[in-house]
Amino acid sequence: MAALKIYRENFKPSPQLHKPYVIVGSQVVAAETDDEAEYLASTMRRSFMGIITGRRELMQPPTHHLGYEKWGIIKERIDQMLACSLIGGKEKIERELQELVANTDADEIIVSSHIYDQQKRLDSYRIFSEVARNFEY
Repeated sequence: MAALKIYRENFKPSPQLHKPYVIVGSQVVAAETDDEAEYLASTMRRSFMGIITGRRELMQPPTHHLGYEKWGIIKERIDQMLACSLIGGKEKIERELQELVANTDADEIIVSSHIYDQQKRLDSYRIFSEVARNFEY
């Protein structure tokens, strides 16, 4: 949010761009249910733990036994890094997308889905696409 504020405050119009144009990148883990999305998001959280600790590994399958709530300061850092992430079922994704756009006044959203299972990743994009198609900016 601080970067958006600085960008908007210091923007200088040009022949190519007359006003600020904001593109927000977001991790999306969309599934049939909120619980399934949280399960699938364990892969992403584990990957971010590797980034923070310097112990990166290949993408790992999701797990119900990540122990994420016990990661302390690492969890706090990951939560900060994923603050603009959309994780949940269709209804939750829709609410979170509305919040994200309201908070950022984004002109465009770019999404990525860090999901281990290829079909679940495609499903995530499909669900997000359905939400985005019906979304009013």
